[in-house]
Amino acid sequence: MLTQQGTIDIYHQHDLPLDINKVIVYSENDYGGAAHVAAQAFIQGEDADAYIVSHLIKNMVFNQSVDFEFPGWPVHFVEDMVFINVNKWPHTPIIPIEEAEATWIYAYQPVRDTVKAIQNLWGGLTGCEVTVQYLTTTHIHDNMQSDYFTSLKPSEIATYEFTGMALHTKNELHSFFTPPAWLFPTLAAGVGLTSSTIFSGHDTDEVVDANAAQRLWTYLLDCSNLDGRTWNKTKFNRSLRMAREEVARTTEMLEDIKKTLAKANHTDAPQGMWG
Repeated sequence: MLTQQGTIDIYHQHDLPLDINKVIVYSENDYGGAAHVAAQAFIQGEDADAYIVSHLIKNMVFNQSVDFEFPGWPVHFVEDMVFINVNKWPHTPIIPIEEAEATWIYAYQPVRDTVKAIQNLWGGLTGCEVTVQYLTTTHIHDNMQSDYFTSLKPSEIATYEFTGMALHTKNELHSFFTPPAWLFPTLAAGVGLTSSTIFSGHDTDEVVDANAAQRLWTYLLDCSNLDGRTWNKTKFNRSLRMAREEVARTTEMLEDIKKTLAKANHTDAPQGMWG
């Protein structure tokens, strides 16, 4: 099945659910993977229920039989919650600022249309008051080389709420937002939805930040209608184990690539081309 909204296509095998109260947006590419581990504690490795595809979202045009990948952002439905994994985004350097600004033409429209689809599907027409939340950590503050932005402990949470076209916060923390971390909740608030960005702290030295992931998972569970007896620590631990296994596989693959490249330095580069 295909549901279209502006520049995005939503591919789904079954009818989209109606009774949705919360949409969780995150990126598996955040360093430390805390939001991804927290989300996977609910998703539990299941195949995506839908994919958000746009000609403005870059995708690898080749594929393979092992780990075959459907294009776009994976979407999962878990009871009355939706999880959207923004696993692809235009390469956005912080400096020079001109290069970052140039990505706006690719980033704005898919986010706008995703938010509009959320509003059309679940924003009051079904009797539900849907909330949009973006999950992330303060890890990017390590890259800012400044004490201006606050780095929290992995066990801490900072919440930023968006209303209308403004950001409202009850704390005095200074946070730096990656592009999707502010764009999704800002545009959601702009169309009248309740929205926020949730930061956990982070552990700089952890490739898989278990403590930050557990804090985000606990936050989601506490703020949901899910039964904590079903969605328990066992499911979180399974998600954490899956993440660590994926990191180990990726590390092994990168080592193989390094060996291949080292050999290629002594031979002529391949000239293969398709098309």
